Amino acid sequence: EWREVVSGDIVRVVRDQSFPCDVVLLSSSLEDAVCYVETKNLDGETNLKIKRGVEGIKNLGAGGAKTLQDMTSGTETYVECEHPNNSLYTFTGNIDVYPGP
Repeated sequence: EWREVVSGDIVRVVRDQSFPCDVVLLSSSLEDAVCYVETKNLDGETNLKIKRGVEGIKNLGAGGAKTLQDMTSGTETYVECEHPNNSLYTFTGNIDVYPGP
């Protein structure tokens, strides 16, 4: 359930599913690793906004052999992003994967 989601969780969102939180799009099943998001509950706009996945892991959601666990096994992985703000149209964040100890 969405009320159990906490910061740092990895969630899978499927087509036409609503979600009540900010997420970092890691990947998409679309070839160009994008998804289309409707924000009418936030800003009243009904047009779809394009969001792009993290470069370098675009096959994660496409049914490929790689999973996030496979990609990060034996590593230290960090996601860093900006603090909460009221901007709906910009986001700054990084994902860093380092070899493990």
